Amino acid sequence: MYILLIARGYPSSKWPINGIFEFDQAKALNNLGHKVVLASIDLRSIRRWRQWGANYFVKNGIEIYDVSIPLGRLPWRILNTFGKIGLLYLYRNISTKNGRPDIVHAHFTDIGAIASILKKKYNLPYVITEHSNTIHRNAISRKTLSLGKIAYQNADKIISVSLALSRKIKQHFGFDNIVVHNIVFLLS
Repeated sequence: MYILLIARGYPSSKWPINGIFEFDQAKALNNLGHKVVLASIDLRSIRRWRQWGANYFVKNGIEIYDVSIPLGRLPWRILNTFGKIGLLYLYRNISTKNGRPDIVHAHFTDIGAIASILKKKYNLPYVITEHSNTIHRNAISRKTLSLGKIAYQNADKIISVSLALSRKIKQHFGFDNIVVHNIVFLLS
């Protein structure tokens, strides 16, 4: 299966935790024999110094297409719009080189809201895995509610990483979802 994994970033020597869940999953799926391409949408602040613009490289056998736009704390609608523009740019490059993916898999609410454009524009099967602690609260912000509605209503399947998070997604958004716990790599 060819999986296009949409992430908020990727681990680097300077930012080793950025996008770690997504990258670990990409490696695990790749190790199981799947073709995995990671599209990174990095909209962090200019204070998070990194190479800006569009980049391509291979890390641990995973092709990474990255678009880094230093926006930071702008209103979510602006971030979402720039993220969608960046993802569509990356997707044109990805699909030219690798073809049409079998599935798009996004992680986290905000990136899922961005990735949903691929479902709408290209009718690609779209799955979101939710990790976000902003949904664990009893009362969530209007921003989180808006992003969640965009991300979840377009998803073919919603995955949560814990039973507690699964219950909160159902409570706040009314969407059924399945629980698949985060993967853990054991050191030997």
